[in-house]
Amino acid sequence: MYHLDPMQALFLVLTLTVLFMIRGTKRGGKKFFDRVEDSNYELKSAKEWGYTPTYYWEMKKHDMMFRDGQWLPMYIENDLKNPYLIEQMRKKDLVLDRYNHWVFTGKTLEKLRNLKALYWQQPIKRMK
Repeated sequence: MYHLDPMQALFLVLTLTVLFMIRGTKRGGKKFFDRVEDSNYELKSAKEWGYTPTYYWEMKKHDMMFRDGQWLPMYIENDLKNPYLIEQMRKKDLVLDRYNHWVFTGKTLEKLRNLKALYWQQPIKRMK
């Protein structure tokens, strides 16, 4: 039978304590962020349309809001023929696609591609 001396026992207890604290923090953090996502109606709606939380927060940084299945400018009227609006959106790395929806371009698009945060990079969820 093997017995630990006091220093070995202390080291073992500290190691196990740190491991359990890290695991508990990960679980608690995940539950916290899930609760935040569920309480934010706009984020929940964007997730239902297939957008990731990373994409959502990036759009929020660029002063956009998600309404009725599309992203709209937050502080400017969404007049797609207004050259001032188009110029302001280009400064924010946003352009209109062929369906007249605002999408990212430039460095922001590359950042989201690298993070795999675009809707077409997400795995398909199968219905059970």
